[in-house]
Amino acid sequence: MATFFQEDEILGKAYDARIMRRLLTYVRPYTWLTSLAMVLLVLVSLIDLVGPALTYYGIDHYIVPKVQGLDSNQRSFGLLMVASLYFFILILGFALRYLHVLLLSIVGQRIMFDMRSQMFEHFQRLSLAYFDHNPVGRLMTRLTNDVDSLNEMFTSGAISILGDVLTLVGVTIALLIINWQLALVTFIVIPPLLWTASYFRVAMRDNFRAIRVRLARINAYIAENIAGMNVVQLFNREQRNYEHFDVLNRDYLQQTIRSLRYFVLFSSITNFFSSLAIALIIWYGGGRILLGALTLGALVAYLQYVDRFFLPIRDLAEKYNILQSAMASSERIFKVLDEPITIQDTAKPKELGSVRGEIEFRDVWFAYNPGDWI
Repeated sequence: MATFFQEDEILGKAYDARIMRRLLTYVRPYTWLTSLAMVLLVLVSLIDLVGPALTYYGIDHYIVPKVQGLDSNQRSFGLLMVASLYFFILILGFALRYLHVLLLSIVGQRIMFDMRSQMFEHFQRLSLAYFDHNPVGRLMTRLTNDVDSLNEMFTSGAISILGDVLTLVGVTIALLIINWQLALVTFIVIPPLLWTASYFRVAMRDNFRAIRVRLARINAYIAENIAGMNVVQLFNREQRNYEHFDVLNRDYLQQTIRSLRYFVLFSSITNFFSSLAIALIIWYGGGRILLGALTLGALVAYLQYVDRFFLPIRDLAEKYNILQSAMASSERIFKVLDEPITIQDTAKPKELGSVRGEIEFRDVWFAYNPGDWI
């Protein structure tokens, strides 16, 4: 069984330019949908930056007692305007995010449809010798699981990473504009956080590869047993086959639980660094407020921006695995699609003449392996 899964145990790079160029050919028919989704992504990233700025303005202009020249009615009206604008921004962000996710999902599903159709058509044209060397379970995994991995990349992988980068850049600029000294205090936790993310990226990559291998084994074993159930029952192998499946199933369960442990631990560590950054901001920012060098609105807005800053970092390891899995799945899919058609139909096939009702075998031979003729 080791040879059978040798291909599946090779995990691809997180980014392969050659494979990505080939994948883009499937995106090309839906260029306008993808472009619209990208525009919506940029708008969503920009809108996410507006909320804390409104908080900053509302607190410093209408809430802080130091505000002079405004009576209570003017303050209430000003707060109502800020709150109404904030609510409008939330609704607009919700609508744009909904359209963005919907468009990406439609593109992903259409690409999956095209790729499945192409693979199925290619399967029908391959010679029977190919299916002798590639069990049904393996080919089913190519047509289902591997194609699903690509859908995940298109909907929540590559495009989302671009959105995360835009968010990080925008939030970083906002932090530096509000107070660059406070920004430096915040960035103290970034180096250990990036080191942690790098460590867990490697650990989760190896674990993710192991999960994919075990899932492929289960799929192949189930497909082969169902296809050969008459033989299984004929030789009374039900109990033995169940015991073997139980071993595969438990192995997959243990590997999945290990993956969950990595994910929970990484999320907890990220939350710890995020909380540490907030504590440092409150300590340093509170001191700056007492000295009159920072306003309360700036501090509150700063805390909101910091929360948005750490959110994409929390998703870093998971999205890296999505890209890596998609690259590996793409390579396996393209290997199937690149399988040559050994028996070609002629442009003008000869019509079958009259049949006399008798069959004669003469000079017939075959081989399971090239050169090993029987």
